[in-house]
Amino acid sequence: MKVEFRDEVHTIPHILYKWFRCELVHEAALPIDIEFIESDELSIRAGGAPEYILKISHGWFHWIINAVVEAPCNKEEFKLK
Repeated sequence: MKVEFRDEVHTIPHILYKWFRCELVHEAALPIDIEFIESDELSIRAGGAPEYILKISHGWFHWIINAVVEAPCNKEEFKLK
């Protein structure tokens, strides 16, 4: 799946890495042209003119958390008690 953002088409992993991970690590903030959608679904879309805002659902964060917690390489970090 790909989505248009900042006049280019990007994959979702690229968007999450570049504009979420890198911005949070290096700038301690997300870009102002990203908006969150209240939904547990995996939804992402580019807003059109005049805003040009990337809209991403909360469901992606649940998906990322599950991917990290359930990764075999992290099993010792997230042992169930």
